[in-house]
Amino acid sequence: MSEIVVNVIDARRRLYGNIHGSRFDYLVAALGVDPETIEELEAGLRRFVDHDEAATFFRHFHQGGTEEPWDAGIAVIDLPARVVAFDSTYSSPGRTGAVAVRIQERQVGLHYCLSDDWQITDMATYRVVSERHRAERPQPFDARAILYGRVTSVFARECLALAGSLAAPIIVPAGEAEPSEFPDDFLSHFDDDALSDELIAVHARWLDTPREDLRGQAPRDVLLARQRHINLDLQYRAQQWSVVGGCPPLLSRDTVAYRHGGFGTHEFVLYYYLLRFLLARAQDRLGRDRPSLDALSEYLERERDRWLNSPGLDMHGWTAAHVIDCERRRQPMAVHGDAAMIDCDCPLCQVMADSRFGQTFWHLDGCNMDDDFVFSSHRTRASWEEEQRDYAEFSRRFAEKERRRKELPEEPVWASSFAAPVEDDTPVEIILLGVGANLGELVERLQTHPEGQTWIDRLNREFGNLREEANELQADLAGAVVVRFVDALMTIADECIELEAKCASLQGRLYTIASRLARRAEDWDGPF
Repeated sequence: MSEIVVNVIDARRRLYGNIHGSRFDYLVAALGVDPETIEELEAGLRRFVDHDEAATFFRHFHQGGTEEPWDAGIAVIDLPARVVAFDSTYSSPGRTGAVAVRIQERQVGLHYCLSDDWQITDMATYRVVSERHRAERPQPFDARAILYGRVTSVFARECLALAGSLAAPIIVPAGEAEPSEFPDDFLSHFDDDALSDELIAVHARWLDTPREDLRGQAPRDVLLARQRHINLDLQYRAQQWSVVGGCPPLLSRDTVAYRHGGFGTHEFVLYYYLLRFLLARAQDRLGRDRPSLDALSEYLERERDRWLNSPGLDMHGWTAAHVIDCERRRQPMAVHGDAAMIDCDCPLCQVMADSRFGQTFWHLDGCNMDDDFVFSSHRTRASWEEEQRDYAEFSRRFAEKERRRKELPEEPVWASSFAAPVEDDTPVEIILLGVGANLGELVERLQTHPEGQTWIDRLNREFGNLREEANELQADLAGAVVVRFVDALMTIADECIELEAKCASLQGRLYTIASRLARRAEDWDGPF
């Protein structure tokens, strides 16, 4: 029971054929490229199978469809409806998962994810679900034509209305020539503070105002609709690149997913900076003369194209247009380790620059963008407000811990217990004895805390588990115990700042025990 019959449907044709049950999982994984046609689905397969198999995958399929199960079951992949339906005794793929591939004599899992508009169901409900999805699913359209095209005329009109209240030029002083190139650090050091509040409000209104040409959506809604899926898909492709040693196949620029697809974080961030730049250019121009609406719109169009196609925006010489194109094709931005070096005096940066670590991947995260809701990547104001509350609480707790830390008297980490220093040849049993001694002092300090007994019970339980696994040479189990033990210590340190140093000292010894047990297990010359 290992084969199933699979129906594949696009807007022009239907195919069906019998395949091994495992290959159906690969078809589902290929849906991560949001194919609209069988040809685009075949291209998506090239991420997970070799080129020859992908090229011939549907060669033996028949025209039409079937509702008769075969061997292990039946499945339907309905591309126009964005529905996957199956009844299979072989496997049960989900919206996220991994498929197995063999790389240099070893088997690895390559992850995939489907966008939110895919529905996975069973064959009993397929017809109802597919009919509903076909009726409700909006047809793809080119949102970029509005977001990049119409914005210049909107900004020109609003900036002209504000012309009398705008400040002096902020990029090019009046009377000086236009810059032919941008400074290398323009992206990270562009001074948003130089923009007037009125212009920032223009930016916010553009993002947050529903438009008929965007089907009633606001630009920020369109920008964020598929961001999570694209980000996760790019992350998985970067992992795949690291495993297979090369860039996975890219989306063709002819695909619907490229031409009318969503926006990832790179384009979201770059679009923010582009709009800020256009507002700054409008302010500069209006500081020198009073152009007509058409003249200012055309000027902003030229500046938009110049910005998008100018290298040196603090992005390793890439243009914004290139970074956006790569993201739309689902290509991770790979750089050599030395390109990721931020500070040549930083030891970690020096390690990253070491050639033996191979490729690293470059990302934009929007850390320097305004933190108002309208400029954030939150879909709803409620989730943004929740994050603001969480951050405020984290800041309060951090400030309180720092205040309490400064008030603590200077004293040795361990005052009433002793543990011998750990040397290369120190036996695990001696290290455990030292942990027990220090743990006794920590338990004594916890006895007066309101939650102390709960923490004491947990520490004693984990210490007992660790001793048992250490005695039986169970390195893997001991490692799991150490993780739980450390988690308990971190919880205590977070609540009791005065015990932070003691918890940190114990954590170091626990990691040493786990390392020694792993080494001993490898060296053990037992009978089995």
